[in-house]
Order: sequence, then structure tokens, then C-alpha cells
Amino acid sequence: AETEGLQAAITRICEESAQAVRDGKTLIVLTDKNIRQGYLPANAALATGAVHHHLIKTGLRTDANIMVETGFARDPHQFAVLLGFGATAIYPYLAYDVINDLIAKGELLGDPIHAQANFRKGIEKGLLKVLSKMGISTVASYRGGQLFEAVGLSSEVVDQCFLGVPSRIQGATFVDLENDQKKLAVTAWSNRKPIDQGGLLKFVFGKEYHAFNPDVINSLHKAVRSG
Repeated sequence: AETEGLQAAITRICEESAQAVRDGKTLIVLTDKNIRQGYLPANAALATGAVHHHLIKTGLRTDANIMVETGFARDPHQFAVLLGFGATAIYPYLAYDVINDLIAKGELLGDPIHAQANFRKGIEKGLLKVLSKMGISTVASYRGGQLFEAVGLSSEVVDQCFLGVPSRIQGATFVDLENDQKKLAVTAWSNRKPIDQGGLLKFVFGKEYHAFNPDVINSLHKAVRSG
């Protein structure tokens, strides 16, 4: 809720998860689905890593599985992050919803079941590529391995959510991450503007910076022509 900060929310989720396992539950479901206006989702990777480590500290991790139902997971790297930080299984509801919507609009051919199967196949191939680069052949061996390095995260975030992960460069705190979520929420709940893609995959003016932005390419062309 608006009155609960991100760090407090993650701490509460950890405590509730541990208590559920003590009460005999064997499946912990972490979900960011059906977020209502006025509420902010906790990032799936933060929540997954924090719950995973909290259950380890309390000696309960082997008594339960962690199922992550999230819109965060859309590409192989995002799946790899969740698995690497302790997720047992992942349900990417937003990816499936987008596929269904594209088919309904006629922008994607085929039936939803076949299209979703193709999506899973693509994710599986991407994961296998990630695993093979680390000399790992099974997801079970990769799960919880934390074969990452944190860049731009403060010690307080790493210590609670990604304990043991190298972090040579300090950066965003829980407050910073919460403020980022607030900015996204303003855009998400606005009916006047379309969803901002952010320029992650291709150049968008004023958005995510790429190594080969147009200004860089233009400078290279100018240098080649001028000698």
C-alpha cells in the first residue's frame, strides 16, 4: 500500500512466507498480478531472492517451493534471473496475455495454445544457451546458483535480496527503486498516454541509451568520410 515502503513490504513477504511454511504449506506463490491503483508491486527478482534467502536462514527452504507469477519475466535473461535467485517455477502471465491479445487483433497468426508453446520453446532455448555458457546442463543445477554480479545496487538491497552476490559498485537503494516504481505507476494508470516502451530493444529519442545510438553512427560516418 502507499503507507508501506518497498523494504518493509519485502520484509513482510519474507515473514509471511516463512510462517506459511511453518504452518505446513509446501508451495509459496509470489504474484504481482491484479495490482490495484494506489498500490505498487515489489519487483519479482527482489521478492524472490529475499524470500529464498529468508527461508534458508530460517532452515525452511527445503520444505517448500517458490512459484513466481509475474509480468516481469518476458525474455530468457529475466527467467534466468528468477531461477538463479531461487524460483522453483515461473508463470509469465503478462507474456501469455500479450500473445493472446496479438492473436485476437490479428497481428499474430495461429491459435493461442500453439503460440504460447512456441514462446515457451523460445524461452527454453534461451535458458539452455545461458546455462551452457556457465557449464551447466540442467535447470536444477542453475536454480539458486546466483551466477550474477550486481551493478548499481546498494548494499542494503544486495544484503537482503541477493545475499552473496558480488557488488563492486554501489547504487540504488530501496527508496530509489520504490521511486522508480512510482514513476512507472503514474504512466501505467494514465488513460491519456499509450504505454511507453522505453527504448530497451531499439532506439527511442530521450529514452534508454544504446551503444550504437544514431549520433554515434553519424559520427562514425563523418569520421570515415573525412578520413
